[in-house]
Amino acid sequence: MGGHRLLSLRAESGTAAEPGRADDRGRAAGLPIDIADVIDGRPAAGGIIRPEGDPAKRELWPEAIYLRAHHTGLAYTLETPSALPLAQRLAAQVAAVTSVCDRFRRAG
Repeated sequence: MGGHRLLSLRAESGTAAEPGRADDRGRAAGLPIDIADVIDGRPAAGGIIRPEGDPAKRELWPEAIYLRAHHTGLAYTLETPSALPLAQRLAAQVAAVTSVCDRFRRAG
């Protein structure tokens, strides 16, 4: 089934803060972190997937790629396992987003 995971998409390599350590996000979400080396066919580390973000190298554009191409240089997508009941996924997302926002707020 996997666990909670984060897709991190940046226009450029850089040192922008990741939205919380994986164990913090997982604890907040009440779900384990998906620690697989490959998630959805993409390399991953510590529950973070960093997909190819150059739109010119992609045939299909998920929303994050579109946003990166037209609106922002940085996009995060938090995901929960689709096999879980919707209410549990929703509660996990709310908790994870709250945790991420709190981390950025503290970081200033």
